[in-house]
Amino acid sequence: MKDDDKDRRRHPRYSYETKAWLEARPGAELTELHTINISARGLLIKSDESIPVGSHVKILVELPFLPDPITAIGCVVHSQESLFGEAVGLGMELVAVEGLTEDHLIKFLSDLLS
Repeated sequence: MKDDDKDRRRHPRYSYETKAWLEARPGAELTELHTINISARGLLIKSDESIPVGSHVKILVELPFLPDPITAIGCVVHSQESLFGEAVGLGMELVAVEGLTEDHLIKFLSDLLS
């Protein structure tokens, strides 16, 4: 990541691997994946499937301080690919998170992962 990319982030990213489920299209089957990192407004997910930038997807993320996964709508902002053209990471901006405010998520992540 370039320094100017880090400067544009509003919230710190924490390296954190946990289960996540992705619904690439409305009504599609949930695919179990894993996060690479997470912040209050975004996350990076390991994926073998490339999803076009700008796509909105449903994401469920397991967090240890909650009994159930959080449900969010994410917008794909970038897709990292390996040298062989396989998708290895999907960068998501969290557009909406059900049941948690951004401030709650900031505090939880800070307390848990700092």
